[in-house]
Amino acid sequence: RRCSQEKSTGPQLFMSYPRGEMTTPFARWLKVKLESEGYSVWMDEEGIQGGVDFMNAIGEAIRSSHGIVAVIDQKFCGSTYCNNELAMAQGNNLQLFPILFRDMSFDALPNGLKYMLASINVIPFPDAASDVDNLAKLHDTMRTMFDVTPRPAGPRRHGDSAAMAPASSAGDDQLLAPVPLTVVELPSVMSERPEVIAEM
Repeated sequence: RRCSQEKSTGPQLFMSYPRGEMTTPFARWLKVKLESEGYSVWMDEEGIQGGVDFMNAIGEAIRSSHGIVAVIDQKFCGSTYCNNELAMAQGNNLQLFPILFRDMSFDALPNGLKYMLASINVIPFPDAASDVDNLAKLHDTMRTMFDVTPRPAGPRRHGDSAAMAPASSAGDDQLLAPVPLTVVELPSVMSERPEVIAEM
């Protein structure tokens, strides 16, 4: 498969998905949307070419990533490659961003995946009509995990909720720097450092 990776200064994400009539277009759309937020997305698109050490290439991509986006459906659950990618990502302390794709539910996951994702914020993407809203939830989770500020929201275009929504301009791809916190100490009041709790 051709391994694509866009240059970016933001966190690198590894896209794990089973190729299929619905999952492949969705993964491509998701890749474009994440890159428009400044992330660098490594995605294995078209099948490993002869002579290429694809297992080493995938392993190196996972090790160099900061997080993994897993598009989970029934085919993912039965795929040794997809399960190995997710397990290696967890073993290398990557942030896990699992997506329950379309009619997939958490209860329908194999016990091994249930155990792995028991404390992870799993986001369902049940249909194309709600993809944009669920993408916003995914962005919020990533911003919390990676401590980045959101980009200013632009106008939503008609039809943008479809899985094959138009891609954002590549020139707008950038990751905004975290906003520094300023702590003001009062002479007679004990200051407390606020704790930031990431919902898993």
